Amino acid sequence: MLMKLGHILSAFIFLAGSHTALAENLDNVKPNQIISVTLSQLHPTQPSVGYDEIYYKLGRFSHEPKKLYDTLCEINGEKGIAHFYEHSKPTDASSYKCKEPVGTERDDMKTAVIGPDAKLYLTDGHHTFVSLWQLPEAGKDLKVHVIITKDYRSESTTDFWQNMIMDNNAWLFNRYHNPISWHQLPTDLELSKFDDDRYRSFMYFSRGISWDKPNPAMPYIEFYWATAVRTVFDLNQYDLNTQQGYLKALAEGGDAIIRLRSPNLGGSGKNAVDLGQYPKVSKKGLKHLQKRFSKLSYMIEYKQQLSK
Repeated sequence: MLMKLGHILSAFIFLAGSHTALAENLDNVKPNQIISVTLSQLHPTQPSVGYDEIYYKLGRFSHEPKKLYDTLCEINGEKGIAHFYEHSKPTDASSYKCKEPVGTERDDMKTAVIGPDAKLYLTDGHHTFVSLWQLPEAGKDLKVHVIITKDYRSESTTDFWQNMIMDNNAWLFNRYHNPISWHQLPTDLELSKFDDDRYRSFMYFSRGISWDKPNPAMPYIEFYWATAVRTVFDLNQYDLNTQQGYLKALAEGGDAIIRLRSPNLGGSGKNAVDLGQYPKVSKKGLKHLQKRFSKLSYMIEYKQQLSK
């Protein structure tokens, strides 16, 4: 009860004393502070995303407006949607009501850091924010709240990126796990500027089947898994554009995942069990994705519509 009260009080203090933070007025922003930014102010710290995960989110948003508003409330630390209406707009926070004040549920919020160039670099939430950027009713000017976790403004650009890697705040590998330079990162969160890492998507849909995120989960955990699975399982052998084809890949890929025994999975420094590996493939998890309305079905339907 006291912890909950503390969350609400901190959120109240934030709301009472802040304005929308733009890149040019971050002078007084400190680590652990919640700020309001537009998606266009956030710079990526990874070169690829899983397009199929993005397609799932977009497909579900189109079928379930409540899920969209739930997501908006969640990323702002407001727990979930309380009420939304036919006239509600994602870009107008006054047109819908969340369950709690901004910042109440900090663990649900996305994070960013301030770079030496006084730019904001997103360190968690790429898939969610890329999805919202793609929505015509949201887009690059959508305002969101993020938690600033670190301030690197006093560092040189070279030191900044070295420390970002050491702090697990950047993923400088392409979809084939070849190292890249920070110069090769996308300039914003528009989907087409990212590479499509199919194995990153595959690990997302494999959750609840052959592995699941431990709590707490290390940053970029799906990328570490994707790096390891890519070496033992060939997605090119499967039709990932149909629900049955993807289910077959998840079942057979699940067998490969539960057999991984590396003490340094994907270069993570941890073994597969530490990163959430299941002892056996979950038939229940596979069955859940066979449903008419599942993460997989929303993704497949959206992807098929794109090809028309």
